[in-house]
Amino acid sequence: MTEPLRAPTAGIPAHAPRVVEMGAETVPLRAPGVAALVEELGLTASMTHPRPGPALLSSRRGAVPMPDGVTPTGPTRLLPTVRSQILSPSGLLRAAAEPITGRRHIDGDVSVGEFIETRFGPQVARAVVDPLLGAIHAADINRFSLAAAAPALVETAAEGDSMLLGTLGREARRAAGWARGLPLRGYHRMIRMMGLQEEDLDRQAPAPSLASWPRGTATLADRLAASVRARGTLLLNTRATRLTPPNDGGTAWRVGVEGLDGARELTADAVVVATGSASAAGMLADVSPRAAEILAGLRAVSVATVILDLPLDETLAAHPLSGAATWFIGSGWSPLIRQVTNLSHKWPTTLGGDRLVLRVSAGRDGGRPLDAMTDDDLARAVVAELRRLGLPVAAPAEAVTVPSKDARRRMCTLVARFPNAMPQPAPGHRGRMESLAAALSEVPGLGLGGCATDGAGVGTAILAGRRLARQISAFLDRDPRDPREQGGTL
Repeated sequence: MTEPLRAPTAGIPAHAPRVVEMGAETVPLRAPGVAALVEELGLTASMTHPRPGPALLSSRRGAVPMPDGVTPTGPTRLLPTVRSQILSPSGLLRAAAEPITGRRHIDGDVSVGEFIETRFGPQVARAVVDPLLGAIHAADINRFSLAAAAPALVETAAEGDSMLLGTLGREARRAAGWARGLPLRGYHRMIRMMGLQEEDLDRQAPAPSLASWPRGTATLADRLAASVRARGTLLLNTRATRLTPPNDGGTAWRVGVEGLDGARELTADAVVVATGSASAAGMLADVSPRAAEILAGLRAVSVATVILDLPLDETLAAHPLSGAATWFIGSGWSPLIRQVTNLSHKWPTTLGGDRLVLRVSAGRDGGRPLDAMTDDDLARAVVAELRRLGLPVAAPAEAVTVPSKDARRRMCTLVARFPNAMPQPAPGHRGRMESLAAALSEVPGLGLGGCATDGAGVGTAILAGRRLARQISAFLDRDPRDPREQGGTL
């Protein structure tokens, strides 16, 4: 989902497409299935990659560089976290006790917050995990399932293994490897200085992990849609309103749809429902009441993307964000904003110049509700919150309403909303999904996918789509005359 920016920008060629992503900004090439699909669709050669840059983290010391090794489930390197001073001395001492506090065995699924606080203390949970997990999932870590966020840590919790000792062990092995390599590195450095060897020609830069295209990530969806059209029928701007399973002895599903050309009914041999949990629950109410009940109990939160296209003045240029790629903001610092991405830094060819283009991710579980706010109110609230957090943007009243004869000095805003778009799996989510699968197994020819059940993310969606495609093929290829295959379900 892209939108054009209309403010003129000095230093950017007039022919360069100034578009911003309102949905997924990039696709993660290292996520399973993503690179393969990009290659399959012939989009590898046309990829563009964001410029890497440092990340900032809101802390008790303001916006500071994120320590190396910090992940959404805690730090994986100890010394960078200590040097960053994002934790107080007492917080560091509490975190250092993890080899002892981690001995507690936790059976079953718990919240991320409970797991992290039990092991490392509340400061690690608030200063490290909350900002990153909140940015990714719009999550309240005290309500978000550990099994959904980091399945491998469920086993760690059950076994009582120390994460800190594991981290120290990895760092010790890394240091030992570095020390063993000193003589060889010294030799290579010496002969390079003597001009006898080229500069590490065999050492290649790591492949980019993120990608987009000149017209945005919608290019991937558009090419995939074209591929579908070449093989069958694709209906866009069409909403499914009703789902009726086959009659006794029948094989055809009936799907009521509404589109630009009015309402009608389609028939199908198999159906996949891939919507939000609330919509899926309504569709399945008469098809599988048990499945509908489980889906209706799943929670999701509304989020929004707000683009601020700002004139880059001296005060903005002096803020650390002007030289960073992104800024993660925890719920303890803002109930509204989760993340601020500096698009001008990441995409300087099209969004740089004399403007600062910021992408603000707003909305979080347990935070300030968005649904009742108008777009103008939301933009003003975002600007006011950024000012409170120390980013010197224009006054809230000037953000939307004040015109200027000089368009270069005007702040431009774009708002996109995603109602109930971010699933919030609570502890016990895996068990609920097993019960959901059992309920759906009683309905031949019905499949279910989407972020509510499979998780959020482009890579997750691709894997789920391929899984459902395999299941559909197996169902359609069954022999309906064979009693053993009568229940061929998705």
